[in-house]
Amino acid sequence: MSDRPLSPAVQRLIDKYREALPSRLQELRQQATSLDDSESLHAYEREVHKLAGSSGSYGFRTLSEALRDLDRLLRDCHAGDTDLDPAAHQALWERIDQAATQL
Repeated sequence: MSDRPLSPAVQRLIDKYREALPSRLQELRQQATSLDDSESLHAYEREVHKLAGSSGSYGFRTLSEALRDLDRLLRDCHAGDTDLDPAAHQALWERIDQAATQL
């Protein structure tokens, strides 16, 4: 990666993304409270996957890694490999919350 400073336009995009993250994470958390069927689990998985990718693209590596771990857990659940373990789910959200405080 280059050591050159980011252009002002790119920095504004990153700042705007950073500002939107708390509400996007809150929306995900809300979604997590109503995982009643495979459709809601799949929708939650898609949103986690998108946020994991975009947060990594914007340079928020620690948050992206925590979200990717959650994405893997949800993908395994959706594939029928395992049930969603509430303790594992909560532990991942604790990592996500911790990463979010470092933005």
